[in-house]
Amino acid sequence: PNSTAWSCGDAMAETIVEEDLPGHYLITHNNAAVRAEAALDSPVVGQLAAGEIVHVLEVLPLLEENRVRGKLEHPHGWISLVNLQDGYRWAERQEIAP
Repeated sequence: PNSTAWSCGDAMAETIVEEDLPGHYLITHNNAAVRAEAALDSPVVGQLAAGEIVHVLEVLPLLEENRVRGKLEHPHGWISLVNLQDGYRWAERQEIAP
């Protein structure tokens, strides 16, 4: 058995995080904020419209904030991919490259 940082109560979080891998994502939340850093209180450096495709280079679960964040290739910055508390998504992973 592999060791993970998740507790049994985090089964939903673990399932959601496993879906979120680097790759291409379709923005599903209009005016999704792009921030300079992964932290939710870092400066907003841009916004994305629903329907845009972005390339996520890195995925970072922020368990304290109940968010999974994605580092974008362009525009340079970070967006929320999913809220681990309620499952709300800002972006959906796409299986094929645009």
